[in-house]
Amino acid sequence: MRPGRRRGGVRCRAPPNSRVSGVTRWLTPENVGVALSGRFKKDDHFWFTVFHELGHGLLHGKRLTFIDNTSRDEDTTPEGDHSEDEADAFARETLIPPEHAVAYKQLAQRPMPFTNITAFARRASIAPGIVVGRLQHDGVLDWKYGSKLKRPIEISLSGDLTAG
Repeated sequence: MRPGRRRGGVRCRAPPNSRVSGVTRWLTPENVGVALSGRFKKDDHFWFTVFHELGHGLLHGKRLTFIDNTSRDEDTTPEGDHSEDEADAFARETLIPPEHAVAYKQLAQRPMPFTNITAFARRASIAPGIVVGRLQHDGVLDWKYGSKLKRPIEISLSGDLTAG
């Protein structure tokens, strides 16, 4: 290996106007590559994409490549739509583990005021922005509310991650 080069890792930047959030591809029978585009640049979307892509690596065939975007109309894999649903479930359950499901359902009944969200996040040891993103995705919290609890994320071309 040449000096200055890192071993392992995949880096890519999504093309302009692309809806790609992440890509999972088996590089060898033992090594999976995961690339993230940094779309949306908030902690909820970033961590969901990380665990969604890792879910593909852990749950699905080694000969498959997954390119994930926000439009499921374009998804076609030999495993059918189930592979995306399974990766989504893996990410959801990793970010808000099943032992917090009952408390999350209670929160979903009354997410406001925001102190309810921050209290749940503190008890579950997760970032409030991740909870907001889940509530928004589940249709419980309107997209215009709670986004200030999401932290900005920036992925540099060197692969470094910074969070605000």
